[in-house]
Amino acid sequence: MLDRVRARLRLRHLRRNHFGFGGPAIVPPSAPQRPAAPGTLPSDGLGGFGIPQIIPLSFNGQGANTQATVGPLQLPPTGFLSAIQPVLISTTGTQGGTSPPPTHGRYYLQVWLVVGTSSTFNMANVVACVWAGYIGNACATGSFLNQSLAGTFQLWATITTGSYGTTGDVFSLNALVTVGVNPVNATIFYEAPGSGRGEVCDFHPSNPAAGSDWMITVPNYARWHIFANRASLTTSTQAATRIIRYQMQGVKGHQMWNWNGAGATGWLASQTAGNGGAPYSITDAGMLEGLINYTNPNQPPGLPSELTLQAGCVLIPNTAALQTLDQWSNWSYIVEEWAMPAP
Repeated sequence: MLDRVRARLRLRHLRRNHFGFGGPAIVPPSAPQRPAAPGTLPSDGLGGFGIPQIIPLSFNGQGANTQATVGPLQLPPTGFLSAIQPVLISTTGTQGGTSPPPTHGRYYLQVWLVVGTSSTFNMANVVACVWAGYIGNACATGSFLNQSLAGTFQLWATITTGSYGTTGDVFSLNALVTVGVNPVNATIFYEAPGSGRGEVCDFHPSNPAAGSDWMITVPNYARWHIFANRASLTTSTQAATRIIRYQMQGVKGHQMWNWNGAGATGWLASQTAGNGGAPYSITDAGMLEGLINYTNPNQPPGLPSELTLQAGCVLIPNTAALQTLDQWSNWSYIVEEWAMPAP
């Protein structure tokens, strides 16, 4: 009897070691999981990431010098909002006959995490600004939040556009939702309005009416650093002492900077100043050079080297004794611009 038991044990040992019988069960690989249906979250049962779900909010640029809030992107009621990433999908807009890509400074984006399910944006329901900065043709940095979605939350986006902004630029705000918490520390991307270098914009407006000065006005939702400005003044047959008095005005019309050319000879009748080159330009030192009087050259002392103006500020020549048929022409100017959201 004892010999039979020993023989059976030897046979079982041989089967386990040489043929794989009696060992741990071999589990065949499971079939790949199907992607979760929109609005649902998969679960791996382990509290891990599961299958990440990307929920996009697509929107277009709103046109030049505008600000609009788009949304909502309704988030699922479970899981975690792990990351958000704004992306420029495509650009089809044109400006001045060309298609410049959206560079830094043209679009400023703010992303809001909002409580509720409303179809109308309400700042009173904002939990936090979870992404803010300029977005263009370069890849923007994302925010990594690890925000629990136990409740009802939405994402809204406020986009502020500069002078080159068009409705042809298409964006997407991608929200990454997971089952588990991302182990990295939460970080929120924030870039202050007016940061870095702005977008260089070259403007060629229509000539002002005869007898009127040109006027540079900083548009809404913009901040400008004026690089250069040029124009030609052709005087009529009417004799007068025409004197350029450069003036910068604040948003309420107050004079903030002025160069008064009183005492200069002024321009005679039937003269053209500025045909030979750029009558106004900012040198490397950032100083504004004035129109040269043919009979008595007279240079203004210059504008501040960092002439940065907010929306509504004005720069004008404020020409004294400008006659009815005097005509400014060949007007153009170059600025560095930052889209600036309203406070």
